[in-house]
Parts: sequence; C-alpha cells; structure tokens
Amino acid sequence: MQLLFTHNLLNKIENLEKPVIAAVNGYALGGGCELALACDIRIASSNAKIGQTEVTVGIPPGWGGTQRLLRIVGPAKTKELIYTGKMNTAEAEKIGLVNRVISLNTEEDMQALPSRSPTVCKQSSTNPQEEQQYEQQEKQRANELAKILNKKLIDECISLAKEIANNSFMPVKTSKMLINKGMDADIDTGLQLEIYGWALCFAHEDRQKMMSAFLNKAKKK
Repeated sequence: MQLLFTHNLLNKIENLEKPVIAAVNGYALGGGCELALACDIRIASSNAKIGQTEVTVGIPPGWGGTQRLLRIVGPAKTKELIYTGKMNTAEAEKIGLVNRVISLNTEEDMQALPSRSPTVCKQSSTNPQEEQQYEQQEKQRANELAKILNKKLIDECISLAKEIANNSFMPVKTSKMLINKGMDADIDTGLQLEIYGWALCFAHEDRQKMMSAFLNKAKKK
C-alpha cells in the first residue's frame, strides 16, 4: 500500500501542469533520487550525492527508479548505476542525470564569509586547547560555506523558475505533456501529438498577444 501511495505521489509530480525544479543538495539516494527523477529539471550543488543505492541493502529501486532513470540517461548507464549502487557525483551532469552543478567560487564566496578572529594554525600548535579551537573554527567555516553553497543553489533554481515563468503558461504546459507522452510513444504518434498541441496553443489568446508584440517590436527596429 505504501509503495502504491508513493508511486501515485511521484506520478502527480511528474504530470503536474507546472514545471518542477529539484534543488539537490546533500544526499539524494534511493527514494531521494527517485523523487528528483520525477521532476522536470534537476540542479545540484557540488555537495550532492545522488544515486540508486537500493541493491546495496538487498532490494531493487521501487519508486520508479528503473523506469525514470532509463528514460533520462539511457539503458547502459541506468544498468551501471543500479547494478553497482554507486553514488554518482562527478559525472552526474555529464550523463544528464542533473542539468547543472552549482559550485563555490573560491574568491567571491570567501569574501561572503563573516569576519572572525584570527585562525589558530594547527601545524604550529602543540597546545590541545588551541587544536580544539582550530577544529571548531574549521567546522564553523565548513558550515558557513555550506550555507553559501545552498543559497547559491536555491538562487539558481529561483532564477531558472522566473525565466520559465516569463513565458506563456499554455505552451510550457503543453510542451511538458508532449515530452512526457512522447517518451512512451513511437515517433509518428509523438509527431501527431505535437501537431495537436501546436494547434491548441496557436488558437490561444496568449499566442495572439505575444506574436503581435514580437512583430510590432521587430517593425520598430
């Protein structure tokens, strides 16, 4: 029953009329990966660990991982990732598992760190209290950098969402439907669906307004 509930939930996310962007930061393994796969776009931080690791605990993926991963990265990579259960970070963007990876810019992001007292040098100190202070400072520094990275990730997702939202909702919604349905159809059926979707949008008032605005702008140039 729980498995069916989760499948229904992820299906709703996948077929939601609005585009869904997954911000992946930290671990997205097993079910976390399958949740991200149900989204339209995946943007990850360099801290992300993503993969279908179920075989390492004696089960196969059960929330759509074998099917959605297959449709995103292809059969060969899907088999490798699922059979090995490895966490994929370095090549996630390269194979299309995520759309892009957000990393820290050393100079710019270091400037964003709050000022603090001088750091104790661990190598030059034999004082246990100073070593403890050094470890605390390094932990604090790592936490601050993680917060900066997370903010960059969320800002990137929001920026992309705003870029999408600037376009007419009707063709974006229709395009999502055509892409999702086309993955399970032969090319001829997919093309027929595209013609139908194009006709629906062409008759929509948004098309008339936006195309007229574009033509008027072109005339003024």
